[in-house]
Amino acid sequence: MSCYTQQSGNPWILARELAFESVRLKEYPQLPSRFSSSFVFEDMEHANQYKGNFTPWNSLYEVELVTPEAPSHRAGFNLVEFPPPHVEFVPVVMTLARKYWQGMEVQVAELITKSPLRVKALVSSGPAGYQP
Repeated sequence: MSCYTQQSGNPWILARELAFESVRLKEYPQLPSRFSSSFVFEDMEHANQYKGNFTPWNSLYEVELVTPEAPSHRAGFNLVEFPPPHVEFVPVVMTLARKYWQGMEVQVAELITKSPLRVKALVSSGPAGYQP
């Protein structure tokens, strides 16, 4: 199987992340890995959109970097996508990964960082009793 099939909770998520990590290791080894970093949205509107679309059961916090000089990378979360259904997966995802690690086409900025995070405030909590 070489084409994305649009199944929720499927192994394509792992395949995409492995493709992104493969590009990082080969072409941008100085940048922090998505596998061992914290993710921070720069814009509260984008953080709320993410929470609403992907993790409505989680709380949302305003945070700050404890170690601002720690390795970090600003990239486009909008590039962490899947190809359209029935399109060759690897070439499309590898292209998206290269743009991500180059910091290109940033429409929804995320910062991946090795810095610990300090919670400044609770922005919103998940619905009471919600079970994903």
